[in-house]
This record gives sequence, C-alpha cells and structure tokens, in this order.
Amino acid sequence: MAYRPLLLAAALLPLDAQVLVEPRHGVLQAGSTQAFTARSPEGFPVACAWTVTGPGGAIGADGVFRGGPGLHRVRAASLKDPSLFDETGVLVLEDIPGLRTVGQVCPGAFAPGWSEALPFVDITTGRRLGDPGDRVLQLQGAAFPQRDIIGYGLPVTVAWPAPGLVPDAQLLSWSEGGETFRRDVTGCHGAVLQARGPITGAQVEFLNRGTARDWTSLVQPLAITVRGALPFAGNPLGPGDADGTGLSARFRRPEGLARMADGTLVAADSEARALRLVSPGGAVSTLRGAPFVSPAFVAVRGRDILVADAGGHAILRVDGGGTATTLAGVPGLRGHRDSPEPGEALFDSPQGLALDRDGNLFVADRGNHVIRKVTPQGAVTTVAGIPGAPGRQDGPQGTFSALGGLAWSAPATLYAVDGHSVRSVVDGAVTTLCGDPARPGPSRQTRAGVPVDGRTPCLDHPHSIALLGRDLVVTDTGNRTVQAIHPCPGGRVDLSLLAGDRSLAGTRFGLLRMGIKGPLGEAFAALAEPRGLVAGGAGDLFLADGTCLVHLSAPAATLHRTAPALMLLSGGTVRRDLPLTVDFAGPGLNPEGQAPCFWTLDALDPEGRPVLPRIRGALSGGRAGRAELTFRKPGRVELRLTCITEDGVPAQDAAVVTVE
Repeated sequence: MAYRPLLLAAALLPLDAQVLVEPRHGVLQAGSTQAFTARSPEGFPVACAWTVTGPGGAIGADGVFRGGPGLHRVRAASLKDPSLFDETGVLVLEDIPGLRTVGQVCPGAFAPGWSEALPFVDITTGRRLGDPGDRVLQLQGAAFPQRDIIGYGLPVTVAWPAPGLVPDAQLLSWSEGGETFRRDVTGCHGAVLQARGPITGAQVEFLNRGTARDWTSLVQPLAITVRGALPFAGNPLGPGDADGTGLSARFRRPEGLARMADGTLVAADSEARALRLVSPGGAVSTLRGAPFVSPAFVAVRGRDILVADAGGHAILRVDGGGTATTLAGVPGLRGHRDSPEPGEALFDSPQGLALDRDGNLFVADRGNHVIRKVTPQGAVTTVAGIPGAPGRQDGPQGTFSALGGLAWSAPATLYAVDGHSVRSVVDGAVTTLCGDPARPGPSRQTRAGVPVDGRTPCLDHPHSIALLGRDLVVTDTGNRTVQAIHPCPGGRVDLSLLAGDRSLAGTRFGLLRMGIKGPLGEAFAALAEPRGLVAGGAGDLFLADGTCLVHLSAPAATLHRTAPALMLLSGGTVRRDLPLTVDFAGPGLNPEGQAPCFWTLDALDPEGRPVLPRIRGALSGGRAGRAELTFRKPGRVELRLTCITEDGVPAQDAAVVTVE
C-alpha cells in the first residue's frame, strides 16, 4: 500500500458535500499511467489524501497512478473530514501481442452490471471466473446473429442458441441509451431484458478455460429490435440550446426534420433560429452561422440542406460547410411571383418541402395558398392552388386553406397537409384524402382493416406527413397523436393510431398504440406536441415532439403484422353477487410464431368508468386464458380485453353482459 497526501490549493470541501474523483475508472495497458483529480460537486479542487490498494500500485503527489497488471482501488479522502471520500477502480492489463483481453471491451467496464475485475468477477453476482491478467484468444464467432424483437419496457426473455460446447463462463453484454451493460449468464440459454431505449452491440461471449492462464472466446451476436416510442435526442422536461448526446442535449422548438444519406438527422429548431444535426447515435450539434429568421421545414439534396425560412419568406441552401445562400425568394420580402430567373420569385411564409427524383423542390407556400416548384437551377412556378384565394375546393381548380408539410411519391403524386386534412395533388388536381380542411376532429380509433369515410373530421392541426411503406403517416398536433392513413377505394381510408393519446399531455416513452381504445397502465407512449416527421429507414420514423426528438421504432412492421387473435367468450345475462368465469383465446399464430403476451381485462359501465379493479395476467404458447369476476350492482357492463405481445403488438376484443 502507498499513502501520500496530495494538497490542492483553493477551497476546502464543505462538510455536507461529497468528493468526486475524475475520471471514473480506467482500463490501462501495462506500462501506462492515469492522472486523477478530486473536486467538489460545484467543480472546486479539494484538498485530499490519496491512497491506492492493489498488486504493486502507487499514486504520486501529482495524482498520477502507476501500477502493474491487476485490479487496483484508488481512494480520495477529504483532509477536512476523512468520512467524505470517493473511490474509483483501475484495471491494468498485460500487453500480450496477438491476444485479446476481455478487459479491453471498453472503459465502461466498471459501470453497474459489468465485471469489476476483467476477467472475470461480476459485481452483481460475485461470481469469479478467472484472474486479472488471464489471456483470452478470440475465436471465429457465429456466422449469423440471433434475432429478437421486444416491446419497450416489457420484461422479455431474449434467447440465444447453444454454441455446441459447454462453456466455463458466459457473459452477456449490450449498450442501451448510451450506457453499456454486462451480465454473467453462465449456464443460461436466455436472459430477461426490459429495454427503455434502443439496444445495440448485444452479444453473448462463451469462454472456455485452456491452460492455467489462457481462455478462448466465442462471440454470438444478438440483433435486438425494441419496438415503441423510444428516447432519441433532447429532453422532454424543458427547452434549451445545449449540444450533447441523448437526454443531455436541449432543443427549443424542433419542427421540420430531414435525413441525410449517412443517417444524420437535420432538425429546424425554429425558436433557436438554427439547424441542429443529430447523429445516428443521438449526438446533437448546432450548425451555426446561417441567417435564419424562423426555419420551419428542411429537406436534403445531395450534401445540401434546403431550408424553408418562414419568417424570412425565402428558401435557403446550406452547404456542407454551413454556408447559406438564397435558392429562391427574396429574404425579407413577401409576395407571389413566379420567375425563370433565380432570385426574382417571391414567397409568403413557406412551409413544407418535398423533393422528387429529379431534384425539383416542391414548396408549400402557406401565405399564398399554393404549392410551388423550384428547379435545381432556381426557376419557380406554381403547380397547384390559386394565389391569394384560400379555400377547400377539390379538382383541377383546387384551393388550399393552410398548407403545412409535404411528401412526394413516385411517379408524380404530392401529399399535402392542409388545414385539418391531408390532400393529394396529381397533375395539379387536388383531392381530399382524409379529414376536413376547415373542421378539426378527434383522432379516429378504428379497427384495422375496416375503412371509414375519409371526409369525416379526424385531424386537428396536423403538421407533417411522411411515407411509410404503403401508408401515409401524419403528426396530428392538436390531438397529440401520430396517425397512419391507408387510402382505400371509394373515398374511404383505413386509419391506425400509432402513438399518443388526446387525453394525455406531455412526452412519455412507451409502446405504439395502433388504434386500440384505452390506455393499459402506462405502457403506451404519450406525446406533447408532435410536429416534424421523417422516415428513418428499416421501417422506422423520427418525430419532433415538444422539446425533444422521439424514435418510433418499427411501426411499418407493426402496422401490417397479423395481430394476436382474441375472442372473449362471455355475454348475455349474469346474476350479481355470483362469480362469472370469463374465458378468452390466447395469441394467434403470427408470422413470427406463437407470441407470448401480457393481458388486462376491464369491466366498464356505459360511460367507460371501471366497475371492478383491472385484472392482469400473461399467456404463452398459444394457451387460452381465464378470469373470474363478481358484480355487486346491476346494469350493463362492457368487458374489454387488451393483449400486448412481447414485441409490442396490441390487440383488443370486447363483450357486453347485463348484470341483474
């Protein structure tokens, strides 16, 4: 043991505070050093005594650690009050060419759930699998990843195949929400995960003892998809201007979204008058220097970002270096004028943007009630609507009332958010597909596969629209929902409520809803103010909601997957104070097999109020379920059964009984 005081100038630590040692933990190769510092939570240096325990380790007066292979503990105790201290760990690895040591996985090896002495002591179980300095030889891993799909927040068992041998140790590792985890799963063929964010880098490592100091490692990758509304970037608790990763970043009011070829998202942060770039991992940076008044919508063409600056009445082009130039319109001057020459056309509060396959840009010119086309050379023409004539007329002389987001679909169809509706434009002719431009309405919650009249008011101030497979998806801002719209013949539409709840305010991450009637505890996502929307590839969507960005994971796969088969077997008249047995079928055969599920049974009066406490349960393997109810009062009761499979697919069935 070495004991040397390290005196730091400046303030002493208050008695009611704590000591913070930085950096948190370290994984070093033999022969390298690590410098540590001690500070108060407010960031002031702290006068501390430093000690280190371990095999041949020492720390000098300069705070630099030096030591040989093995696990060491570094402790900093306040000179004013030794009861105030902090500890960290240092793992020093042998540097053996050609061999990989398990401890080299990442510096997060000391985070909760990871082994504290790599290899191989798991701090959650205390299981010892080897000694520091043991060597691990990496063998060829499995050719194909094991694939699992799980629902947000549901406790789901993720399984992996046996490697054809009996390993001496198994370690499960994964990353979730920027945090890395590792778990000792020796002797198991699966583990229960309850994901609260996207899972990446998941793998099972099978370890076998060779000689006294050698191990072999065989890695089985796990491809895990988490379905639901997942946190991505920004914090729903309030606005701000901070860059960062995930919840540490802050937005003021993100509106339009676009996606670059490498997966980076571009967000128009309107109140911050800035463009924000978000990496596929959720890291947010600000693209500074562009002279925006109030950027509303964005699009990406090649390496350029095209911006509808609603307050500046112009379309700007921002290159890869952040330099902005005017593509169309005259900044600061509103009006309506077409022109074949760049810089001569006029716009009034431009909003939605959409690109066709030839690079032509379509603009929802809200103040002029028209849709404009801007060629790559900057020529501007009006393609739909009558300038200065608001309305809701369909046909070749169609009119618009309050244009918002746009989407383009091959070969030549434009979809536009207009007032409280979604409309299509083909060769200049306008057709209302869903909702009423002049009248708001509540989100429709219809059974999938049962089309309804498309003209019925069902949207309230929609903002953006995107294509998702064969469906249109719209952010229904006034209803705080995201809806999927599938046009059907005869002016009808098939609606699905993807996420959100009109009765709930604020962002809450959770499962997708897909049109079922009522909430299931807090399992389903709620939205604060959904606005911008962009498809993210692989059937995903990204959504600007309130002061954050939300990842809607796999709604395309969820929408058209066969739902669990439910059949509630009850009905007719029952006697009060006598038990009623309710039987229902288990989940049906889905394309992915017999899906285990979680279920609830509600007994509701005609006003939708519960008459009995909610009953919960779980089913697996396609088995049927049973519940027993006893009613105390006469009346009409609706029995509503809700089922959610492990991968987040909901279904619902209902039956009515009369209690005498």
